[in-house]
Amino acid sequence: MKLFKTSAILLLIVLFTSSCTVNIIYPENGVVDYLTGNEDPQEADDPAETDESVPETEEAAKETDTTQTTAYEETSDEPIEDIKDTVSEETTISETEEYIPPIYLIYLTSPISKNQTAEIEILGRPCTEYSIEVFYATGKSSASGLENKISNENGKVSWSWKIGPSVKSGYYKIVVTGGGTSLETEIQVY
Repeated sequence: MKLFKTSAILLLIVLFTSSCTVNIIYPENGVVDYLTGNEDPQEADDPAETDESVPETEEAAKETDTTQTTAYEETSDEPIEDIKDTVSEETTISETEEYIPPIYLIYLTSPISKNQTAEIEILGRPCTEYSIEVFYATGKSSASGLENKISNENGKVSWSWKIGPSVKSGYYKIVVTGGGTSLETEIQVY
């Protein structure tokens, strides 16, 4: 009795699912038609009259899926080309923008006393000209050693100059400029 009930339930499930099968046809004009087994019984009875039928094997299902995907892709080429054009324009704009790395302070002699030699080393762009300015209370320093220099192949450049005996104790601004950017720091004289 249990076997009969189980068989009957399975039969009902198979009948129910087969009556709800929906075939989607993707014609070349892009309009999607939906066909079910219940809409036209004459077409369902005669498979020779219909172009599309439910595939009976997995290979047939894969072939049907491939055909449907290809037909859909053919109808949607134009919007995809528009997206590609937009992306390539944005890429071109971002490629033309140049990255300007900052200047990094590697070393600075600070605090330092009067009559001593101060040193500063920075890391910037390789083979690039850099200038340095030191501002004391009386104005911009003109000490020997504060000339423009070109960084080495690693981007390092250094300066050394003597702190004069007349420089008052305090904090003084140093500005290094080059490669499209600048670094501002300060030196303490005591």
